[in-house]
Amino acid sequence: QHSNDELLAIYRTMRRIRAVDERCRRGLKAGEFAFSMWSPEGQEAISAGTAAALRPDDQWITTYRCIGDAVAKGVTTESLVGEFLGTTIGTSGGRGGAMGVNAPDVGLMATTGIVGAGPPIANGFAWADQLQGRDRVTVVSFGDGATSIGYVHEAMNMAALWSLPVVFFCQNNFWAECTSYGRYTRTERLSDRAAGYGMPGTTVDGSDPHAVHDAVAQAAERARSGAGPSFVEAVAYRLQGHYFGDAMAYADQEELAAMRADPPFARYRQRLVDKGIAGVADLDAIDATTVAEL
Repeated sequence: QHSNDELLAIYRTMRRIRAVDERCRRGLKAGEFAFSMWSPEGQEAISAGTAAALRPDDQWITTYRCIGDAVAKGVTTESLVGEFLGTTIGTSGGRGGAMGVNAPDVGLMATTGIVGAGPPIANGFAWADQLQGRDRVTVVSFGDGATSIGYVHEAMNMAALWSLPVVFFCQNNFWAECTSYGRYTRTERLSDRAAGYGMPGTTVDGSDPHAVHDAVAQAAERARSGAGPSFVEAVAYRLQGHYFGDAMAYADQEELAAMRADPPFARYRQRLVDKGIAGVADLDAIDATTVAEL
């Protein structure tokens, strides 16, 4: 069971992710500024649920589609967008750019534009913690397309062999950049591959932050106890193009329209109202505060 405060905290995180995404895309469309961007729309519940399941000192490594994960882990908007813009107020002083957001002060250890490169890095962090006797967990996020990359297989095999405290977290959005899921694998559930490495695997609804939270929390508890890694797959359709300006002409337009008509954030908002967790006015106030702060 989750307390009302926990549920509202998840809502605030999802709302902030939406706000940052919307503001960035609006500015890019208007020519107000320019940088590379990969929208997290449709994945907000994944980031918010994961962050809520972790301790502040737990570490997270993610991909260039990092807005949701970075916001959820506690990276400030100023330092995040500052890095996108290549300015000195960025997380790496502007040296990393949109693909290189690193904020170790809040546990976001690395983002990378190299598909599938995160898991070996996560093993390094986790091995260091294991050697030092720390009970910290490292989560590494990667897309469904990255599961076809050799780095990922090698890292999962080694992590299982050495019982490293890693949570391998696949954010399955049905697209490997612009290639649909069914065109690059016959695996029905990517988490089924976990059995081949001798670790538990589970697939959850990535549009439900509670389901994501519970799966990551269980995997983190296992890792923290010394039992080794797990593979969690969260499935949620990507509602925007691979990059800003990608019109998704490769997608089934009717399917895409149907998905966009029922976005996870709006669904979660209605769920809180329907269950009496918060009133519409309460959530409107959170929305207004979030946008004003941004």
